[in-house]
Amino acid sequence: PGWAPSAWGHVFARLARLLPTWGDMQPHLVELPLVRAHRHLAHARYPQAVGAFRAAVGLDPTVLGAHLGLAESLAALGRRNEAVDGLVLAAEGFGARDEHEDAMSLLGKALAIDPSRMELDVDLAMMEEAMGRHEAAVTRVEGLADRYMDVGRTEEAAELLRFLMSWEDTDEEPVVA
Repeated sequence: PGWAPSAWGHVFARLARLLPTWGDMQPHLVELPLVRAHRHLAHARYPQAVGAFRAAVGLDPTVLGAHLGLAESLAALGRRNEAVDGLVLAAEGFGARDEHEDAMSLLGKALAIDPSRMELDVDLAMMEEAMGRHEAAVTRVEGLADRYMDVGRTEEAAELLRFLMSWEDTDEEPVVA
């Protein structure tokens, strides 16, 4: 009671009409390694998670979650510098594409992994400034200058405050007499 040959022709004709949109119906290529990576991460299989997240990043470097998961997996393996450096590099890519919110998420994660990398606050402030959040950027740099002062890095604190003055100088309108 199967299909008659003429019925197959109908099926093939229907498939031929669907083929131009077939790619739209397929899951995104990065999803499989991303799902595997999250499963490995959830079960504390960090080396496998690193490999799967790297595969996901290789397939689509614009997937924010792949970069964050890779960094989390590397940090869990004690490879904090590698995790932070990867996040900073990824943030540069996102920033270059004007995806500032995602870049800020990456830099925030980098700072959370290694709070001693206080200079990342300058990168975050630059992103905030690029997004038109001037007051937030100023507050962030002032806070970083205070933290530098607290740990005895007075010259770096002074440099940050001079940097802030340059921002303030460009924001002021010239006075016409």
